[in-house]
Amino acid sequence: MGKNIALLYMSAYFAQPAPEGSKNRFLRTQTNEAAVSALWKDPASRPDKIVALCSDTVRTKPTVPAADGSGNKVPTLEYFRDEFLKQLGVQPEQLVAVSVPDSMEEADQTRAISAVLEQVAENDNLYIDLSGGMRDTATLLLIVARYLKDIRMVQTKKVLYSELKGNSSVVRDSTGLYNLMDLITAVDAFFSTGTTEKLKAYMKQTGETDPDILNLLDRIDHFADDLALCRVQMLKADLKAIARQIKQRPASRETLSSLLYELMNDRFEAEFQNLMGSRSDSLPALVQWCAHHRMYQQGLTLLSEEMPTYLCGHLFLQPTGKALDYMALQPQNKGKSWVFPMFHYHFCRAALFHEARPFTVNLCLTKDKTEANGNALFRVATLTEAQEYLTAAVEQGELLLDLTRKDTVAQGIVYYQSVQQYRNQINHATDSAVKFQKDTGLLPLSTSAIEQTLGDVAFYLFKLKECKATAPVGIELLDSNKAF
Repeated sequence: MGKNIALLYMSAYFAQPAPEGSKNRFLRTQTNEAAVSALWKDPASRPDKIVALCSDTVRTKPTVPAADGSGNKVPTLEYFRDEFLKQLGVQPEQLVAVSVPDSMEEADQTRAISAVLEQVAENDNLYIDLSGGMRDTATLLLIVARYLKDIRMVQTKKVLYSELKGNSSVVRDSTGLYNLMDLITAVDAFFSTGTTEKLKAYMKQTGETDPDILNLLDRIDHFADDLALCRVQMLKADLKAIARQIKQRPASRETLSSLLYELMNDRFEAEFQNLMGSRSDSLPALVQWCAHHRMYQQGLTLLSEEMPTYLCGHLFLQPTGKALDYMALQPQNKGKSWVFPMFHYHFCRAALFHEARPFTVNLCLTKDKTEANGNALFRVATLTEAQEYLTAAVEQGELLLDLTRKDTVAQGIVYYQSVQQYRNQINHATDSAVKFQKDTGLLPLSTSAIEQTLGDVAFYLFKLKECKATAPVGIELLDSNKAF
């Protein structure tokens, strides 16, 4: 179990004598006394160690009349240790004085932070008194607290400060305000990484019980899980559930935790405003969001599952009757829409091109174990090759499309092949296959290349958003959701 550490900047004490008849020796107490006394009174927060930043003035300048009545004066540090802390019952060795100059430059601040870090161990509990010091001191102490939280799992239990009312100091607790930093960090972590761990930790730390806030967290958690596990079909429902719950904001806005609704609402509108249309129409925005947040697997999976339906909904592109009948006979197509085999097999397998081009667009794994451990991956077609295939497929009575948009469809095929190749490279490629893959012209496997591809595909899909598939007169437009 960690120790309780009190962290403060000791203010210089220019003590003034109390009026005659007063039970106190001085008119006012030293600035830090009120907060330290409050911590000491509570056994749960009683410090095992007090780490105090002490300026030259605090350490060396005699400003406090000595307790022996000699008329001499002692420095603030000596008074604080030998008189005030002694009265509380704190042993002298429990006070650690960290020397700092009266005015700290950046180098001095760095040294002070390093010295404080040496005094705090992993899993200690931190209690901060912000009462003393220059205007930048509070920032310095909070920076230390944030570092210790992230690196050493040190929990900041209380953040106190005292204010003077008349000649008495009143202790104020600003822990809730400090914890708001955790809330902002947690919300940012969700929108940056899609994970809710920091939000959960914040709710647990603050003991949040508001059912509306807990329900919102539950909705966010569902979205994060579905995104992490690439459960594409669930994402739209998750986003709508979050949007509905955000509207159920608490009636009371008097707690800092209720700000979660304000923060989430602002960020939600900024991040997801393009995602609240139909599932298909929101695809470009969601892919772009995944790319921006470095969720490459999720973006590739979204495109693999949703891009065929998106294209067939915005461009006239479908198999002829005989091609549809052929697809229906294939057992692997049972339960799937016709768009899946058309894109995944006919647009992404070697059957697209004659055998003279063996390495063209065959994105499946070879079954020949003698060849790169059976994990050979083949190159993506060029735009010209995709255009040639579309021309041949139409002439052979296998495919129907708007010939004025043939180049657009061909570009979509090339992009879809790129998506499938990247998925296969990530999931299946082996080190021993690298040379073979390089020789056959694979796409570069790097995060920057994948991010660029996701961005290019999203932009391509955005340009089609206002288009709508329209069948020529006499031809029935196939339902892209109808399964075999």
